[in-house]
This record gives sequence, structure tokens and C-alpha cells, in this order.
Amino acid sequence: VKAYAGVDLGGTNLRAVLIDTGGQVICHRESPVGPDRRPEALCDRIANVILDLVSSPPAPPGLELGGVGVGVAAWLERDTGRVRVSPNLGWRDVPIGDLLRQAIDGPVLVVNDLAAVTYGEWQAGAAREMRDVLCVFVGSGLGAGLVIDGRLYQGSAGMAGELGHVSVDDADDALPCGCGRKGCVEAYVGGRYLEGRIRAALAEGSGFSAVAEAARRAGRGPDEITCHDVETAYVQGDPDSVAIWTEAADRLGRALAVGVQVVDPGMVVLGGGVLGAAPSYRSLTLEAFKRHCPEGLRAHVALRSSALGGQAGVLGAALLARDRPD
Repeated sequence: VKAYAGVDLGGTNLRAVLIDTGGQVICHRESPVGPDRRPEALCDRIANVILDLVSSPPAPPGLELGGVGVGVAAWLERDTGRVRVSPNLGWRDVPIGDLLRQAIDGPVLVVNDLAAVTYGEWQAGAAREMRDVLCVFVGSGLGAGLVIDGRLYQGSAGMAGELGHVSVDDADDALPCGCGRKGCVEAYVGGRYLEGRIRAALAEGSGFSAVAEAARRAGRGPDEITCHDVETAYVQGDPDSVAIWTEAADRLGRALAVGVQVVDPGMVVLGGGVLGAAPSYRSLTLEAFKRHCPEGLRAHVALRSSALGGQAGVLGAALLARDRPD
């Protein structure tokens, strides 16, 4: 019996799944990425998780691992799987493909995490049977993936869809991004950046007390604030939360409009942990998208929520491993 493993290594969570040749999930695992983000340590963790998936019930005895797909939150060299930069993992110039191939017994395919997400939604989720798709997920950061003319499109260098690093602010005080530049849209809309700004404001005593109170009621301290707490305060009319949600949604809506104008997709799939935890942020984003995107293009674009949620990337990585040409 042959099976394929998929791994989604994001800025927050490490997910792994085992599927059969028909794409059905046999078993899965999920855990926080944790504080030890050294490439060698994470590759060893990934190898151990895959070994556990293959050798533990409900996986059948004698299972043959046909391949492993790994989606990484990073700018990757397409041919080598080398990480140029991973803002959310803190990596630069890491040969993650080689490290994984040394740690895992079997063929390994490394792709950008949003390429895996997009493939998952296209093959088994919201975008099935679509020929042109833009998939945008907002989690720790902002990522996008593309299906063009019925094929997953990764670009000549494997970096297509890096919508999160479109520059939206060239002022001297533009917000810093984990990629090393300033003013990237990700720095204004990504979960870890929004939460960091709010924690800094709380430490300075310059607002967001209602967000801190929402976290306190949920049993968490000021250092554990999440975007869900911002959503809670926003719904209650907190001016600070209204301001940061409105600003972030406008930036994200503009980015979506740029993506749609460049690609002209038949469908945009929206997902990610932040948009899932904050319906108001999502609604404001769609309103901003309508303001910034020409009506003639909007009329041809279906806007859909992710059908696979947090499992899109890990399932997409496994399906890519299964469908990879020999």
C-alpha cells in the first residue's frame, strides 16, 4: 500500500498528514512550531513526525511512503528548495530542501506554503474545476498562490504570488517587515505584526485597553493578545480596534485589487487563521476590495472562503507529492 505525506511549516503551526493514493486522509498531526526554529532541529522534527504517521495506527502495516511534500512559509528557489528568506521563521539562505532529503527516507518536494494551500483548495476545496484562481491567506503574514490556465503557477524562480511584499508605504516611518524592507503590505495586515503593534501600544500606555480586557476575560495576559481579541473589542465599538481593523482592511483590500487586476482570476479564495478569527476584518476587506477594484473586473470574480481552512496547506503538500511527475 502506497501513501504520501504532506507537511505545512508555517510561522505558527507545524502540521503533517498522510493520504492514500485517492487523496483520502489516513491520519494527521499538529503542534506549535515552538521557540526552537533552527533549520536542523525543525527538519529532525518533521522527519520524526512523518515516521510516526507511517508507523502508527491507523496507518496499515507495511505502508510504502511514495513521497513527501513540504510547504514552507518562505521565498524559495524553485529548483533546489533553498530558502532565500523566511520572515516568519527567521531564516535566510537555508538549504531546507537538502536538509529534509537527508532527514527523510524518500523523495521530497519543497514548495512555498501558499503554493501548497492553493493546490489543496484547487484540487479538493473551494476552487475545484476552476481554471484561474488567486488564493490569499492571512495568518502570521500574508501569502498568495496562483492557478493560471488550469496549472499551479509558481513563476520562473518559484516566487510567484508574493503579494505580502508589495510595497504600500514608502514613508521614512513605514512599518518594518520581516523580509528586511519597510512598508510591505504584510507588515500592516499580518497577524503577528498587528498583534505586535498592539502589544507595543499597551506597553507604552497608548491605547488598546479594550483589547487587553478582551484577552483578560479569555484568561490571557497582555503578552498573549490575539487578533480574536481585537475582533471582540471591535464588535463592542472600541475606537482603537475600529481604527486598526479599518486601516488593515484597506491595505489588504488594495492588495487584493492589485492581484485581481494583474491575474484576472475567475475566483479569489480567502482564508487563513486571522480572517477566520475576525469576520469583521474580512467584511471590511471585501468592502475595500470593491472600492479599489474596477467594476468590470469585479463582475467576473467569484469571492469564496477557504473550504479546507487550516488543512489546505498540509493536504495540498501531500497532493503535490502524489501528483509530482516521476
